[in-house]
Amino acid sequence: MADINEAASRASEQAAAATQRARELGRQALSQGADTAREYIERGRGAMSDVAENLSEFVRRDPWLALLGAFVIGYVAAKVIKRLS
Repeated sequence: MADINEAASRASEQAAAATQRARELGRQALSQGADTAREYIERGRGAMSDVAENLSEFVRRDPWLALLGAFVIGYVAAKVIKRLS
């Protein structure tokens, strides 16, 4: 009977250790995932900033062409939305 109690006790300790290790691995993975997401967000912000700067420069350089482009994009978007409705 003592052997059974010892085996149960060892199994319980091993299960607790495995659970603790799984928690630690989960926390590490979550932290790494958050860091990776943060990096992608920063890259996206930089890219969007570049696009906005380039677009702003284009509008200053060729305002009539930019206005025509905005009209065409709006017209096409309206046609697509109308067709989908």
